[in-house]
Amino acid sequence: MKNNLPPELQNLSPEELMKEFTRNRSKFGFFPITYGFNINLGKDGKPTIDSFGNVKAKPYSGKPEVKSKREPLTEVNDDEDQIVVIAEMPGVDRDDIELKATSHSLTISTKENANMHYYKEVEFSIAINSDVAKARYVNGILEVRLKKIDDKHKNIRID
Repeated sequence: MKNNLPPELQNLSPEELMKEFTRNRSKFGFFPITYGFNINLGKDGKPTIDSFGNVKAKPYSGKPEVKSKREPLTEVNDDEDQIVVIAEMPGVDRDDIELKATSHSLTISTKENANMHYYKEVEFSIAINSDVAKARYVNGILEVRLKKIDDKHKNIRID
C-alpha cells in the first residue's frame, strides 16, 4: 500500500496520514470512508442497532452517501438521576469539541478547523437539565453526564 502513496507520504504514521488527508482532501481526490455499527440492548430488553462513521445509505437508491463529518460511535446509558453519553472521537483536541444541549437532545460536533470532523445529535425520551452537565475528554473518549429533570418534583409558580 505504501508504494501507492506519493513519496512525501510514504514514511508518515497512520495518524499523520489521516491528518494529511483531512487537511488536503481536494489534493488527493478521495476521502477516507469509515462505517460500523453497534448492537446494544434497550431498556425493554430488545436489541438496538446504531451505526457510526461517515457513510449513510440513501433510501431507495442503494448508493451510499459519504459525508465529510463522521458520526462517532456513541453509547447512551440511563442511570437513576442522570444520562451518560460516551462517544469515541479519536484524533481531535479537547478544545475542538463543541457540545450543545436542549431539554431533550445533545449535539456533539467539532470545530471546522479541527483535524477530524465529527457530528452526532443524540435525542432523549426523558427531559434533561441542559444547564447542569459535566463533560470530560480523555484518550479520544468523550463522556458527558446530563442531569435528568425530576418530573415528580417540579416547582409550581403561583400567580
